[in-house]
Amino acid sequence: MLPDYKTALIIGAGVGISASLARALSREGLQVGLVGRNPTRLQELARETRAVVFQTDASDATAVSQMFKDADAKLGEIDVVVY
Repeated sequence: MLPDYKTALIIGAGVGISASLARALSREGLQVGLVGRNPTRLQELARETRAVVFQTDASDATAVSQMFKDADAKLGEIDVVVY
């Protein structure tokens, strides 16, 4: 059980531990944002978890800054960020 967290943003989502974490947080009732470069993997995971996708290259500082603005607009205040 997590504290009163409502939203989580997972950077580098799509496969492996990050995908498992997205599933777990979604099951706990959090609204999850998935950030990554591979749209196919992100969309597959989003369908499974009802997450919101932010296709972004985390190595691009300008893109990351815009992604956080977009995430804030779509998800509200972000409680947890996983990178």
